[in-house]
Amino acid sequence: MRNSYEDSTIGNMDLDHYDRVQLKYDGMWVQVEIEGSTALVKTRKGNVKARFQLSKPYKKTVFVGEFMTGTQRSKGCEKALIVFDCSHANGWDVEGRTYEQRMEEFGSVDLPPELFGFAVKFWPVKTWPIEHAQRLWKSVESGDHEGLILRRNSMIYGGTVARVKPHAEQDYFATRVHWKNGKPTSIGGSLRPGGPEVVRARLLCGQDYGAFQLDKVFKCRGQELTKRGSMRFPMFAGWHLEK
Repeated sequence: MRNSYEDSTIGNMDLDHYDRVQLKYDGMWVQVEIEGSTALVKTRKGNVKARFQLSKPYKKTVFVGEFMTGTQRSKGCEKALIVFDCSHANGWDVEGRTYEQRMEEFGSVDLPPELFGFAVKFWPVKTWPIEHAQRLWKSVESGDHEGLILRRNSMIYGGTVARVKPHAEQDYFATRVHWKNGKPTSIGGSLRPGGPEVVRARLLCGQDYGAFQLDKVFKCRGQELTKRGSMRFPMFAGWHLEK
């Protein structure tokens, strides 16, 4: 799928650019391709993660969603696949149709019950008019959902949507620079001088991390802090010159 995303906060978004809003779930992103007696589960990069043989042949159906595997925000929807778009439904190519038309076609799809090796509930994601964005954002701030997805109904499959998530910041003491293939990729950080490394703050491609010093304090930005002091999706945001 060719989606690109823009991370931000709801207060910085130009909501006039979109006309639909959805809650984003905290699951594992998958693309499912069903055709004939085979079902493939692929990663965001297109790699085949799993292959299943089905008990009967099915017409081509391709959809993307988040598989809820028991994460902290999956209460009530464990072993469910939240479907948020499809390109093929019951053998029909629906890529060029409006979003609502695509999801309506998906609603009529005959899906194999044995997908993933156990009973899975397939739930099309609920969609609201964009006017509900501020109200739904409160559910994100309370920790019930990972974020919001903003889209346009006229957008074809694979078009650009906005993924809006809350941001967190935390200071860490530098432990080391991590390298891969001869290039710096992240800065390790601990919660105290000489403490264990609890985070690896990602460096953007070509980002200058400056003069590294052990236990020098750096700023880290990400999605949220964990109970052990680490951070989800951490990114290096510069050194604290005054610390």
